[in-house]
Amino acid sequence: MLTILNQHSLRRFTSWHAFVLLGVFFSYLVNVGFAYHNLSYLNLFFVIYALVKHPNYRQLITGLPISTLVLIPIFLIIIQFLAAGNIYLIKPIRALLIAAAIGTAIRLCFEFYPENNKQYVYKTILGLLFIFVLVQTYTVFFLKHPYGTFKNPHYLSQCCLLLLPIVVYLLSKATYFIKYLLVVFAFLLAALLLHNPSRPAWIGVIVGAMLTLMHFSGKKRIMVLITLIFVPCILYLMDISNFGNKLYELYAHIQTEERVAIWHDTWKMQLGSDFIAWLFGHGLDSFYDNFKPYSTYHLKEVDFNSPHNFFLELLYISGVVGLGLVIIFFVILYTKLLRQYRINRDALILLLIVLLTSNLIFVSLTLPFYTKYNLNIVAIVTALLFSAQGQRGVDECKN
Repeated sequence: MLTILNQHSLRRFTSWHAFVLLGVFFSYLVNVGFAYHNLSYLNLFFVIYALVKHPNYRQLITGLPISTLVLIPIFLIIIQFLAAGNIYLIKPIRALLIAAAIGTAIRLCFEFYPENNKQYVYKTILGLLFIFVLVQTYTVFFLKHPYGTFKNPHYLSQCCLLLLPIVVYLLSKATYFIKYLLVVFAFLLAALLLHNPSRPAWIGVIVGAMLTLMHFSGKKRIMVLITLIFVPCILYLMDISNFGNKLYELYAHIQTEERVAIWHDTWKMQLGSDFIAWLFGHGLDSFYDNFKPYSTYHLKEVDFNSPHNFFLELLYISGVVGLGLVIIFFVILYTKLLRQYRINRDALILLLIVLLTSNLIFVSLTLPFYTKYNLNIVAIVTALLFSAQGQRGVDECKN
């Protein structure tokens, strides 16, 4: 048992830690890169300090399954050493460490500061939603910056892709006034999503929406299915925000589509790997430079930092071993999510499944695997799942 003084110290520390974590999320959503990186490293420091100073933190972190958030970066660093012969903190490793720290921080904050956590989280999410929608809507539609505060359309699309199902989830929890506000948020997020020419984001939204069918049965499921078919059809037929034309172009020119050409070139490059490279890859930061001689777009002065395909990317940079570890991790994660959902059909767990799946589809077609845009979401979903399982155990003990 902690003394009263230690309990107050732990509570105060956790409050400051949660404030830093909030700053990480805020700077991520409005794309303040300098603040994001500094706060992320500060959060990493908080996590390390907590593990060193507080025995309760160490007890939690050494128990499964939260320890996987710490062990996975260690395994990847070992693979990086075997593949490239160095253990430098290259960008993918830093992104992995930051994501692991974010996930661990979420788990620790829920564990050691549980009182009124739901209210704090609810208000925090509403505040972040309001700021994001206000800032991005203003910059896109009034200042005429096509990608809002971001430099790439995919980054804005990813935020909208993730926030939209969160808004739908909150609609079932909100009071009447907040519900009207959330409907406005949903409309504006959808407008921002359609405004951006990011077809992978549209695909992610559609697949994520289809996953919600498991939450309904009977007539409700039929009604939801009809709605999910009707809305894309209307967007396509009326070509709202060029939706129909973009999908038709994808279908008509699928053989010459940019991503398909990159996949062919990447496979040619992979076939030139030796046995050790097939096992452990060429290094987590090897793709960009190594791909140039094989890329048909290099002569056009267009180079890529990933093949826009997780399987080909992971096979090349971390080999069969690295690809296998990632597949095993996601199989375990999805198994735990689905098992937890079958136990109590909790809408929060369904939301986590939707967020994880939509983001994986989107990022796998647009961005490298070992970036904050993928790893942070995986870490957040994993940490929230563990927190939900922990809370369920507490509730069962009380009953």
